[in-house]
Parts: sequence; structure tokens; C-alpha cells
Amino acid sequence: MIFKSISEDLNISKNDFFYLFILTVFSILITYTLISFNQVLGIYCSDVFIYLSNSLVFAGYQSSILYLYLSPVICILTAILFKLGFLSEASLYLVTGVFCIFANIGIYVLLKNKFSSLLSICGAFLFGSFSLTLLWWANGTLDVPAVALSIWTIIFTILAVDNDSKYYKIAIPLFVLAVFTRYTALFLLPLILLYYLSKHDFFTNLDLLIRSRQEFSKKLKSYIKSEEFRNILKSCAIAFVLLVLFSATILAYGSNLSFITQSSTFASGSKGEVIDNAYTTDTFFYLHDFPNFLYSDYVSFDNVIPILNGSNPMSFFLIGLF
Repeated sequence: MIFKSISEDLNISKNDFFYLFILTVFSILITYTLISFNQVLGIYCSDVFIYLSNSLVFAGYQSSILYLYLSPVICILTAILFKLGFLSEASLYLVTGVFCIFANIGIYVLLKNKFSSLLSICGAFLFGSFSLTLLWWANGTLDVPAVALSIWTIIFTILAVDNDSKYYKIAIPLFVLAVFTRYTALFLLPLILLYYLSKHDFFTNLDLLIRSRQEFSKKLKSYIKSEEFRNILKSCAIAFVLLVLFSATILAYGSNLSFITQSSTFASGSKGEVIDNAYTTDTFFYLHDFPNFLYSDYVSFDNVIPILNGSNPMSFFLIGLF
């Protein structure tokens, strides 16, 4: 009954399950292929070694490298597989690969909110076949898993604001999980707030506050008593519990909460400028390399940095199409 209700709110009909089945099989095949490929290729991103080390610590093994504040979500899930005896980098590939599958499904569900089933599955196939997506798919990095959780956060935020406020209790905890998967997911917060404010007549209420504080006070009191506000409070409580659990886990294993200070580092770019091999001063990098991100001819490596080269004609076709 609950599943049926959610499906209806997501605009997912019985016919969509056929498309979702095809998409899931497609995503599983990509994941299996890329896990096999990455095992042969080996680890080319140094961050993956850190995630494996963190996973070992969470699984009860000793490690001299403690960066446990980095993606506790992925590392804890990988640690579960380690405890079950699957002590290999393939476990990390599998965990990140599963998130990639959910990302692809999430793209379909998100698009289905506005488009037909056919257009939605085409969009999902495109997302799952972009060179940039495949480059980081099921290879132990956090990019696509964070995107997956971000997509589902957006989906349930839209449902909460537009349909039923009960979905805040899914959207906001998912947002916390996304942040603890990759801290750049914090950039979702302004998007969530803007969407919420756009649907709640922010400027009208602001005008009301300026013109008549008494009327605004009545409206505010009425909102505080509403079911939506109660659901937001409940979702924030769940999110706070998750925040405490992750923070306590990190501290319990002897690491610190360095993620608290990372936001300033991200904003300034100082860390990347000093030690990140991928740092570039090319202002137009994303502009002239954008076609390569869609479909490139081949991948080369600059030290340990994979580079997408040679724009495929399909890239320009898509750019022209949209």
C-alpha cells in the first residue's frame, strides 16, 4: 500500500515498471562490466586507497591512515562486506556500483515527473552512457554515489513541497546521507531552500511582513501548527540523529571531525591549488572540454589523472539537439 502510494506520487505507472526493468538490467550490465574492467586496470585514483583503508578500520582492522571523516557512508557499507569475508577492492567497487544503478533509476524517476516514459528512459540511458559518468562508475570513487543520493534527495524534495509534506522525512535524511557521502553535496541546500521558498510565496510573505506584522504573525502561527511544519521538524530530528551517529562513529574510531572545516577549503580552493593534481587555472576548462564529458573517443592519463580526449560526433549532435 505504501509502495503504491509512493509510486503514484512519483508518477510511476504499471507501464513504467517495464522501462525500469530494462534500465535496471542495462545498469547492472554496465556495473558488472566496469567492475571487471577496473579490477584488471587497477586503482588509478589515490583517494580509493583512503576509502579502502577507512573501510578496513570500520571492519575492525588496523590502519595507519585515518581519514575517517571522508565518506563514512560508503566506507561503512564496504566494511560490512569486509566483515563478511569479501576482503577486496571489488567490495568497494560493488558498493559504489550499486549506488550508480540507483543514480540511473533516479534519473528516470526524476524525468518521469515531467516527461513521458520514452523520453525518461532515453534520458537515463544518456546519463548512464556519458563518458564522464562511466569514467567514475563503480571504480571506488564517491562522485556517482553522491550524485545518486542527490538525485533522490531532489526527487523527494519535489514530492514533499508539491504533493505531501510526509516526504520531508525521506528527503532531508537523504540529504544528510548525500553530504556524508561527499561533502560537496552541501551545495544542494540552497537548491532545496530556493525550491521550498518558491512554492511558499516568499516575496508575498515578505511583503506581508513589511506591510502588516500582525497579519504576518497570524499566518506564521498558523503555519507552525500545520502538518507540513511538524513533518519538517520530524525530518530535521531524523537528520540530526544521523549527524550525531556519523560524528560519533568517526570520533569512536579515533579520527577527528575535519569535515567541519572542509567547507572553507572547498570555497577557497587553497587545498586543490597546493596538492591536487587535477587543479587547473584554465578558466574555460569546462567550456571547451564539455563535449568530451558527453562522449569522448579515448581516455589518457596525466600521471594519475584520467583525461577524456577527442569529442565524439554524438556529443555535438546532443548539444545541437538541446
